[in-house]
Formats: sequence, C-alpha cells, structure tokens
Amino acid sequence: MAKKRILSLHLLFFISFCLIFSSGRLGSGDGIQQLRATFLYVNTGSFGSLADFGKDNWVFDGKSRYYEVHDFGANELMLPVAFLISHLPKSKQGPVVSDVPTAAHALTTLEYSLIAGIGWWFLLRFLLFFYPLRRSFFLTLLFVFATFWFPYARCASDVLPETAFVILLLYSMVFLLRSSGSLWPAALCGFAAGETGCFRYTFLPFLCLGLLIFVVLNRRKISVNQVIVAFAFFDLFLAPTLVYNYVRMGSPFIPATMAPQFLFANGLSGHPIKGLLLLLLSPNHGLVFFAPIVLVLPAIGMVWKKLAEEYRTILLAFTVSVAGYLAMIGSIKNWPGIFAYGPRYLLPVLPIIFIGVAAVFEGLWEKNKKVLMGLAIVSFLINFPAMISNWYLSTLICAPAMQPEELRPMQILSDWKCLMMSLIGRPLTHLDGVSDSAASGFPDIWTVRLMELSLGGKVVGVFCLLFLIVVCLYSVWGAWKTMQRLEN
Repeated sequence: MAKKRILSLHLLFFISFCLIFSSGRLGSGDGIQQLRATFLYVNTGSFGSLADFGKDNWVFDGKSRYYEVHDFGANELMLPVAFLISHLPKSKQGPVVSDVPTAAHALTTLEYSLIAGIGWWFLLRFLLFFYPLRRSFFLTLLFVFATFWFPYARCASDVLPETAFVILLLYSMVFLLRSSGSLWPAALCGFAAGETGCFRYTFLPFLCLGLLIFVVLNRRKISVNQVIVAFAFFDLFLAPTLVYNYVRMGSPFIPATMAPQFLFANGLSGHPIKGLLLLLLSPNHGLVFFAPIVLVLPAIGMVWKKLAEEYRTILLAFTVSVAGYLAMIGSIKNWPGIFAYGPRYLLPVLPIIFIGVAAVFEGLWEKNKKVLMGLAIVSFLINFPAMISNWYLSTLICAPAMQPEELRPMQILSDWKCLMMSLIGRPLTHLDGVSDSAASGFPDIWTVRLMELSLGGKVVGVFCLLFLIVVCLYSVWGAWKTMQRLEN
C-alpha cells in the first residue's frame, strides 16, 4: 500500500512539474497545421480540405482534397481539445490563428506536457524493476535535465508523445517477462508499439525489428498467446495511421512525408556517413553536444555482467533498432529537423539510448562520482536556457543556428544569449525577425503569459501557478514522509 502511495505521489509530482513549465504554445508551425486539420475533422467530418492551405504542410490526395502531411498520432491527441473548443460559443473561443482559436494552442500544449509527465513516470517504473527507488528517481532526473528531452516536453511537438510511448513499451517489455504468462502486459506492449508507429511511422520498421529480436531472445519466457495478443493490439492501434496513409497516398505503407513535394528535405542526401557523423557529432545539432552524458556509452561493457538479464536483452534487441534508425536519419537531407532544438529526429530513440547511459551511471557511480557528476552538470547547463525560454525563437533569430553543418555550437550560444538578455530585462522584440512580444516573453511559461493578458488573466494565472506549485511540493513532501516511515 505504501509503495502504491509513493508511486502515485511521484506521478503527481512529474505531471505537476511538467505543467508548471509548459510554455502554452505549439512548438512549431507543423503543430499548428496538425491542430488545424483536427479542427477541420471536428467541424466537417473530414481531415481533408477542399481548399489548398499550402504545399509546405499539405498534400493533395489526387482526387479532390488536401491533407496535412504528418503522421496521425498528433491528430488523435488533439481531438479532445478540438472537440471541446469547437463546442464553446464563438464569443468564448478567443482570437484565431490559422483557423484555430489560440485557446486550443494552449490546451494542446498542456495536454502534451501531461503526457510528458506520464512518460517520465513510466521511466521511473522501468528503472524500479532493477534499482532502488531513490537511485531510480535520480536517474530519471538525469534523463529530464541532462538531455534535450525537457525543452520538447514544454511545447507541443509531434515527436514528444512518441518518447512517452517508447518508454511505456520498454516498461511493458520487462513487465511481460515477469508476468508468468499474463496477457495484460502483452496487450500493453502492442498498444505502446502501435502508438509509437502512429507518431513516427518511419521508425516503425526498426522498432519491429528490435521487437522481433527481443521475442527470439526471450522465446522461452514469452508464450504464443502473448505474442498473438500483442500483435492484435499493435494492429488495432496502428490501423488509423495505415488508413490515413492510404487516403493521402493511395498506399497504407507510404507516409505523406514521402510525397514528391517533400523530397527536398526528406529525400536521401547521398552522403550517409557524413550525415551520420553530423547527427552524432555536429556542435550545432549533434547528439553528443546536446546530451554529453551519452559519452559514457562505450563503458557499457564494464557493467554488462552486472545488469539483469531482461535489461541486457532489451539493450541487445534495440541496439539494432537504434543503429538502423540512426543510419536512416543520417541518410536524409534534413537530418536534424527544420527549426529543431538539437537532433529532433532522435527523440524517438532517446529513451533507448538513455537506459544504456543509466546502466553505466549506476554501475560506475561509486568509483567515478566526480567525472559522472561533471558530465551531468555540463549536459544540464547546455540545455538549461531551452528549459525556461523560447528556444524556437532563439533559433529563428540566429541564422547559423539553423545550419546543420555549422561547426560552431551556435544554437547553444544563441539560447544563452537570449536568456542573458531576458534576465537583464532587454526585450527580444528589437531583434530582426521578432515581432511577437508574447512569444519573446520570459520566462516562457503559460501561466506568466496568462497573467499578461488582463486583470482576469492575472488572477487565473497566479491561481494556476500557485496551485501547481503546492501540488508539486505536496507530492515531494508526501513521498519523502512515506519513505521515512518505510525505512523506520
């Protein structure tokens, strides 16, 4: 009973923390167009538009309608918000941007932050299979604050929810191996894998390969019935994406991002080795520069024999998935993602990479505290500005920050420059390309933006912020007191 209470309090903490720091704005123009398509469905019964909204985000189905280009997962998540806002009186919906009320932008971002908090919790649940609670908790803090994950958790980016489903999949795989033939964890595995495919269809082949290797490695622990149930749930939750692909492209297996008009960005570059090296080592968008803690991965061999068997099989199976996905992303022209913070397209595999990092940190901590702590602090400092300010804006106003092959860490430097300007009270609106004072506000938190709207907004914003802070502190205090009682 006490363990359940502690876990519940941790979930409350993770969710409230993510909601406190949520920006209240969509993370990109892609998100706006996805929300636009979702509102279109709620209001007309179709995700397709008879009007052409532009070739940057919409693709023609060859018949009569234009469809938003991205995978279907974001539309699924946005449906409750679109339904709620659409049924409010027009007078209460507020101003409109790209056919979408701005209130829907904020609610969608809060929904994504909620999912981020749940994903954070399942990472804790995964680590608890192998490590004590306190160590597991601090390892999750490493994932949140020493990688580029949290800047995306603060805004509605279509890649963010996929990390939550990948984490859920990792948790359910260990649950499956320890379930003694239960079908429930198999269904959870299928659900998580299917939803992962809905958010990043291009990752799906590599994910399925990893799952196949996992099943083969654990064939004596996984029953045929569990495989059948997992596959059934996988098909069930992946089906909407396959149908959406068929409607847009005439084939369930070809995503709309592969339409000819998008090949300038998503087509093969012809330089796979160069792209892979930049993806990993570029100072401007490379994995190593935005998550230096991954530098410990070569030491995985030093702790390999200490790891639980389930941990090792997951790492073995998904190493193949990650390697294949990295090679594929490194081969395309737009490997970092347009207007991305760090290597955006690596978010789907970041949880898999991190569990390797966590194993090394846990195994080598006692003898290498200073080195590992120093690496964690450097990783935190690199990502800190993007955790409280508008990283999208700081990237936009610095042209070199958007250049994938720039050999200087211009995005990191631009983030810190904008943070320093904000701290000394210099508005960013005087910079070239910045006209939206709300987007340039500091800190980049939804309750603060709400306080700036009106007296009523100030009252609501202060109340929401204080409420979330109280919930956050209560959950920390409650978990600490409960752990003390258990230890005594």
